[in-house]
Amino acid sequence: MQATDTFMDHEIRVDATQNANGAWVAQVRIFRDGAPVDLPAPELVTPEWLTCDEALRGGIDQGRVMIRTRDR
Repeated sequence: MQATDTFMDHEIRVDATQNANGAWVAQVRIFRDGAPVDLPAPELVTPEWLTCDEALRGGIDQGRVMIRTRDR
């Protein structure tokens, strides 16, 4: 499953997949003007979610934090 969001002139793209334990995890990618932007993730451990929708929402939130942290 995938979700996208536009935030502060960036596009956040999130893919949610199930891991070996059956939990959902989000992979977050950030783009600006169509080009990928390499931003550090704020967490050392990838959160696991019970549902795909939770993982997508969590990924969007994580992307927003990444962008806000960079633009300080």
